[in-house]
Amino acid sequence: SGVYFFRFTVGTESESFSSGAILYKNKQQVINIFTHDRNGKLRHYSSGAVLQLEKGDTVQLKLETDYQIYDDEHNHNMFSGFMLFTM
Repeated sequence: SGVYFFRFTVGTESESFSSGAILYKNKQQVINIFTHDRNGKLRHYSSGAVLQLEKGDTVQLKLETDYQIYDDEHNHNMFSGFMLFTM
């Protein structure tokens, strides 16, 4: 049990699809980022959240249906988390 910080960044570069991601705790949406910017330029969007977690809780990052993210050898996407303190 403890309090954790999670951060995620998604990259987008397309003229044909929208990009975005949703952070979930135990299948419940916590925060999201979306873009409908379809100009083909590489852009990065970031967000984060502080969550209190108990043993057995799950945290995951998902793409919305019909959304995509862009990546290449430069690793434009990131998902990380770390404990701030125990409870």
